[in-house]
Amino acid sequence: MSWLIDGVPVPNTNIATNVGPQFDPKDIDSLEVLRGGYSAEYGDRTYGVFNVVPRTGGKGILRGAGATPTEALGPVLAVADVLRLQDEVERVRVEDSVLDYVLALVAATRAAPPLRLGVSPRGSLALLRAARARALADGRDFVVPDDVKTLAVPALAHRVLLRGAPGGEVDPAAIVRALSDSVPVPR
Repeated sequence: MSWLIDGVPVPNTNIATNVGPQFDPKDIDSLEVLRGGYSAEYGDRTYGVFNVVPRTGGKGILRGAGATPTEALGPVLAVADVLRLQDEVERVRVEDSVLDYVLALVAATRAAPPLRLGVSPRGSLALLRAARARALADGRDFVVPDDVKTLAVPALAHRVLLRGAPGGEVDPAAIVRALSDSVPVPR
């Protein structure tokens, strides 16, 4: 949980109890609540950011207040840590039934009438790697079908090519979501 005032981060908020700064409601012009690592609709890895815009307006945002110069940014992980995590992800186990599920999802994209081009073998590898990483992040050394299903849209939707007339209202994410709902999940 993070707090911003007029776009400027507020340090020393208590993450354990989600206690942030105290405001008098009459001093608040608007309150923006942001959720999600990439998009809150994908998976269950969400965080929260509260951006409080005081009645004095949002000039601080326009002036760049709170922006961190890139020179001041440091690494989040050391190279050795990244390499170790990559090795750990590769060691996460995947049962044949889950591999078959990945292959069935990918095959469904190739057979879907609204798609001119389905997901390639590289896409199936990307989905499997993401599922392994999700399992590791959840503290497991094995992938469950829900890891695959949860990540199907973010891992695959940008890898398909739509069929149809230009200007059509077809959403690749909706197609992949519908396909992932139609492919039986292994038990």
